Amino acid sequence: MEIVSRITCELSSEDMDGNGHLNNARYPIYFEKGRIDLLGEVSSIESLRERNLGFVSINHSYNHLIPVPSSAIKVDIVSRFGSSSRPVRIPIEQEMFLGNSLVATSGSVYCFVDLESGMPVPPPEDLIARIR
Repeated sequence: MEIVSRITCELSSEDMDGNGHLNNARYPIYFEKGRIDLLGEVSSIESLRERNLGFVSINHSYNHLIPVPSSAIKVDIVSRFGSSSRPVRIPIEQEMFLGNSLVATSGSVYCFVDLESGMPVPPPEDLIARIR
């Protein structure tokens, strides 16, 4: 079963740039909210810490397809886990919508790390079973 997170984010006037659009530097913040919600679908941060695990980013890419105008008051973020041939990497694919219009996409790669050593570790089997 695919796990999908859908959240609505209220936009702030401080997030708008001088061109009357959502500032490009703010997109990652909204996508991060979606990633946090997606991870919460399979585990809590507290549960990971109890296992001495962290969930850290190793790569992000963003594609701005159309500007989000300053008149917008909210965007919807859809997040899902992707697939990877590398067992330590956890891809996350995301889309940002303004109404029914796709305005941006994001692709990220995360991994689990041992909090003591800071080194990547294989994901726990019970989490992988939920993700894939």
